[in-house]
Amino acid sequence: MCKSPHSGLRRLAADALVVLIKQAIIAPREPSFWKDQALTTQVLDPLSNLSMSQYDDVRSKQLECVQYLLNCFGEQIGASWLRLIEIIGVISDSSK
Repeated sequence: MCKSPHSGLRRLAADALVVLIKQAIIAPREPSFWKDQALTTQVLDPLSNLSMSQYDDVRSKQLECVQYLLNCFGEQIGASWLRLIEIIGVISDSSK
């Protein structure tokens, strides 16, 4: 849906994905989200895949989500730092 030419559907799909990612991260669990590498990969893969979209509105939503993760969970992110930096890099490279 995030590749749809219809801007309304793209916006809804991107918003829904970001909400799901945030909810998965804040849900209480042991071990914590950031310490469970398999879960972290499963949840962050869709966020990374948004980089394949050619639409600026989708990438903007993706960057907003990355910013939220860095601001709220920066000290806990651990090994996922590289993945978030790669997302920013892909978007930066594509805007040149």
